[in-house]
Amino acid sequence: MSSPNTKRVHWGTPDVHHSPRPMPKASPGPSYTHSPRPPVPIAVPAASKWLRTPSPAWSDSDSLPDSQPPQTPQSPAHRHIPLPEPSKPTLEPFIAFHPQFTPALRYNVADHWSSLRLSSEQLSRPAVYPPVPEMHIHIQALRQYKPIHVVAASSRKGVLVSEVLDAVWTYLQNHVSKREYDLSPTEMQRLVSVAFQERCERMGKSSAAEAERQKGLKRVDCLMGSNIWGGLTTASSDPRMCVLHLVPRARR
Repeated sequence: MSSPNTKRVHWGTPDVHHSPRPMPKASPGPSYTHSPRPPVPIAVPAASKWLRTPSPAWSDSDSLPDSQPPQTPQSPAHRHIPLPEPSKPTLEPFIAFHPQFTPALRYNVADHWSSLRLSSEQLSRPAVYPPVPEMHIHIQALRQYKPIHVVAASSRKGVLVSEVLDAVWTYLQNHVSKREYDLSPTEMQRLVSVAFQERCERMGKSSAAEAERQKGLKRVDCLMGSNIWGGLTTASSDPRMCVLHLVPRARR
């Protein structure tokens, strides 16, 4: 038996329900009067203004200062750069014709060019710059004959000064036939005969001069005294076509 002073612990049973404590009623707050705001007007642009709003790319407004599309500057890489013109063919100066100056090379073409005091360096220069493999040289006083044809011994070096002088000498040493002489005008026959006599007299009274007389007329006699080298000029844009200018020799 339990004693009257013994305390017991009571555990609540599941079927015991505790009613919640009632919440006190909230006191009524201050009352506010709700008055509706007047509507704010919203500005809506007219439909025509929306349709005519200019755009940067497709503006139809007449008030713009320039209606052309912007131009893109041309790139420096695509600009036209003029190319230098190719150098024109140039004759060797000391065999070229200079109308305002005394020719640097001045000699009687009836004499062999070996009598000239030219160095091997001068003789080995190209007659034309840039070098050409061949040349055709015309002489105005000998229009009845074909031009002088000079062919370079070396295509790499081109026609040399020595080859031009030698070709002119060989060309003028060709003989004139009796038929060619007879077909010439009378005055020309007289002048050619005078040039022949003067050429032989220049050789003096020697066996060589007499032998030269026996050989007869040569093309150099057809120059009729105008047998001093004056110089070459190019006849056209083709540097292979040249004209040899000859001037009269001084009379004694």
